[in-house]
Amino acid sequence: MNKIIISRNQWFKLKDQTRDTALAIITTCGSIIKQAENDHYMNTIFTAMCSGLYTHSVEEYGKFIFLQGHLPINEKVEIDYDEFKNHKLKFKLALKNMPSTCKILHDSDYDSKNYNSDYNIEDIIPEWSTRLQIFNTDIDPDGNVKPYPKIEFGKLKQAVNDFQILLWKINPVSEFRDIFL
Repeated sequence: MNKIIISRNQWFKLKDQTRDTALAIITTCGSIIKQAENDHYMNTIFTAMCSGLYTHSVEEYGKFIFLQGHLPINEKVEIDYDEFKNHKLKFKLALKNMPSTCKILHDSDYDSKNYNSDYNIEDIIPEWSTRLQIFNTDIDPDGNVKPYPKIEFGKLKQAVNDFQILLWKINPVSEFRDIFL
């Protein structure tokens, strides 16, 4: 276990910044969705880019939840850095605390080993490398251009909206600093 000890103030700052990062990413997704609604030519690529950003926001939310589980003891917070950096752990924590409308971006499973599959984050957590592939064009061994994962625009729009509402309900931690003192 790779332990890192931070001060209570560092913990508050990290929680604030993590919540703000998740919120900034999801707010950006909302802007992309508005653009996609008005630009049918770019709708597919905007939807794919938004879905990639969306997964990063979900992971940041999972990191926020992870940090909530590590309360200060004697002015210090001990964090297992390997867990803190574990993408699957943070995703699982986020998914446990999200409404179902935020988990399904298409009605069938997404297999992260098959980039051509449908995108669903409820049952199968996308691999980090697959999440990054959304942002890059690629070809298969036969030279065929790999398509973006299938994402239903309406489901993505609903997921982004509901997730943004959930994140706005989380007040910045620093506002409640006195409660934890």
